[in-house]
Formats: sequence, C-alpha cells, structure tokens
Amino acid sequence: MNNFRKQLLFVLTVAALLGSCDLSGGNGESGDPNVVDGVDYTDYNSGYSIQVRNETNKDLVAFKGNLSAETLIGGIPAGVSQHGLKKDATLFNDTTSFTLTLITKEDYAANKNKLQTLQQTPFTRLFAFYNAAGTNDNVFTISGHLGGTNTLIIQNRTNYNVEIRVGGVTGETLGFVQPQTSTGTTFFVDSRDFDIYPVFKRYNPLRDEMLTIFPKGATDLPWYTSISLGEADQTTQTLNVSSILSEQDVTTGAAWLVINNQSTDTGVQLMRGDTPIQTASGITTINRTYSRTFQIDMPKAGNTYASSVSIAGYTVGRSADGKPIGTGTHTLEIDKMYMVTVTGSANADTLSVSKPVFQADVDLDDFDVTQ
Repeated sequence: MNNFRKQLLFVLTVAALLGSCDLSGGNGESGDPNVVDGVDYTDYNSGYSIQVRNETNKDLVAFKGNLSAETLIGGIPAGVSQHGLKKDATLFNDTTSFTLTLITKEDYAANKNKLQTLQQTPFTRLFAFYNAAGTNDNVFTISGHLGGTNTLIIQNRTNYNVEIRVGGVTGETLGFVQPQTSTGTTFFVDSRDFDIYPVFKRYNPLRDEMLTIFPKGATDLPWYTSISLGEADQTTQTLNVSSILSEQDVTTGAAWLVINNQSTDTGVQLMRGDTPIQTASGITTINRTYSRTFQIDMPKAGNTYASSVSIAGYTVGRSADGKPIGTGTHTLEIDKMYMVTVTGSANADTLSVSKPVFQADVDLDDFDVTQ
C-alpha cells in the first residue's frame, strides 16, 4: 500500500470515529450543557416566566397545563432553592393562572413521544400564575415529600381548583387537582404521617388577586385529616374533595381590600407601617386608573379566627408618603371584600384615601371556574 492510500485510509478512519462520538456536551443536540433531551435546564436570573424551588432529589421537567411538546417550559434541577424558568413568548404572552405539571427527567425521556400516558400520574401539579406586568417574585415550591413509593389519590368532582397542603392551609403543597377530575389524580409520596389540608384557589388577573378559601371545622379553624402511609398494607390513601365540601362550611380566614387608584399624578402603594404590601404576583405600586386586591389575614382568637381586624396600621400613598385610610378607625370583617378609592394629587398635597366601602361577601361561588 503506497503512502497516499495509507494517509487516505487514516483520514477516513478518524472521520468515522469522530462521527460516532457525541461532541455535544452530553445532550446530542446544541452543545449547550444546560439542554438535555431538548429540555432547557438553564436558571434564568432575569426575564424568567416563574421561579420554582425543588426540594426533591429528582431532576424535573415542567409544562404549562397538559403534557405536550407545545406546552414544555423547561427543566428544573434537583435540590435548587430558586430556579427561573424560561419565558417562552408563545406560552407566556398574557397574565393568567395555569397548572404547572411536573414529571421526572427519566419519565420524560422514556415517554416524550407519548406524554399523554402520564397525564393522570405526573410527579405533581402546582397551581401557578404569571403576571405579564408584574415582577413574578413568587417562588413555587415542589415538596420534598414527593417522589416516594406510596400513593395519595385525590378525587375532585367539584368545580373548584384544589391544592393539597401539608401541616396547614399555608403549608407546603403536595399537589394541585383541577376541577371535575372524576378519575382521580395520583401523587407518589414518602412513608410518613401527614396532616392534609384541602385549599381552594382562584386567580383574578384583572385585579391580580389570589383568592383562597378552605373548609372549616366546628371551631372555625381549618378542616384537616391525618393519614399515615408506609406500612405494608397501608400504602394508599384516597381523599374525596366533594364529600368534604358537602359536610363543611368554608372560610377565607381573611378580608380582602381593593385599592382603586383614581389619583391625578401618581401610583400608590398599600403599606403596613413602612413596609409595602405585595399583590399575589409581587406588584406593590398600583398605577393610576388601576385597581389591585390585597389579602388582610385575620388574627386567631383562641381556637378560632377573629371575626374582624383593624386596619389602623395601614396607609395608602406614594412610597414613604402614606395617607391614612379614611378618618377614624376602621375594621374589616372576615370573608368580606372592601374597596378604598384614592383621589387628588400627591404633588399638590391633596391626595386622600376614602374609608373602606363594603363590596361583596367572598364565598365558595367565587371559586367556581365554570362561571
């Protein structure tokens, strides 16, 4: 064999070897180490859609709503405390609430051409929301109790969004179940004891208000049930949300205050002392001609919630320039919504805030997503 043929054979051999190697950083695609199997695991520190905390030891893949290639948002590495997901212009083009559906990286790889087969058994679902005009500072937490071998089945034949929370109505969320889920949704959880609290939620994008309501027991405190999972013959528990609502009254444990800004020259904030209060999606300043809603929690009085709360410590106005709400002392009653209206000019020192005016009772009908 002459030298030319030897050199040609060598070149062809090297080319074949290079062609068989994966030089893409382990993902076989763009060479970006943050992209695995077509899923972007980049932590977006700015320009994100939402932020999540992953307390599990699983890499997860996030979707907006149902599982499909078109609703894929991105990936969430295991154990991250604050991870910004990509803001896809098609998926996040308006203010809205949505179901954040999560599956494991392994399940995605094995089923990416048949994602609908995982629809009833995702890793979990969370109730999330995105505000196109807000900072979206909320961090949605994925509970570290998920990913076990026991099954918690939630049946929700109501017209309401329900979160399943642990340890209290503001405790960590095991999962979210959409209305009229007749077949039940299964969540895989750790072996342990759980105090389970069902919480119903609805987001109003016009006022950036997140309404929350929950069943209450005889003492007016939140209804809950205790379960144990992990023993040999006790690895599955079922919770029927419809039966709970048929037997229990409900409460928000709060009053709701709408700030209607009709001032002539400034945005305003609701402040408690010197601290601005945020809306559900992280907005503090309410621009002229806009309204935003704030939750005012009731204090606990012994074994029940107080029936009303004073707002003497609250003001409304420009940053560090709050004006009193009305004249005298005002109280807000539990499960009711009120409005205050801001008028006048801050720069002319004529800014004034009206007294709270009752608007409506907040009850379960406000959470019916079919209305």
